[in-house]
Amino acid sequence: MATIKGKFDIEAIPLELSDAEKRLGATRVMFEKHFSGPLEAKSVVSMLGLMNQDLGSGAYVALERIEGALDGRKGSFCLQHSSSVVPKIPCPAVYKPTGDTKYVEHGNYQSGIQFS
Repeated sequence: MATIKGKFDIEAIPLELSDAEKRLGATRVMFEKHFSGPLEAKSVVSMLGLMNQDLGSGAYVALERIEGALDGRKGSFCLQHSSSVVPKIPCPAVYKPTGDTKYVEHGNYQSGIQFS
């Protein structure tokens, strides 16, 4: 599988909360990303998150739509993001890495997408 490396700039735009989100103490943010490098693209992300500052724990879910060109091939795709942070407890998603994947640090990860 080929690997590409590039950069993106990101802008965060706070959004209005629904009554339910206010009661949860949630945060809702839209992000706009601009990718450069082999992936020339723009994306929009809608994220909903919760954080307990006293405990240092929290979680978020987000949906992202990316549209652009990868090495000249145009198109779009969507991603689902989710994560939780519980101090000193590894994420279930990276609990038992296999192959070339290795556990680095809770809260940090790399992600890859294979195009054909």
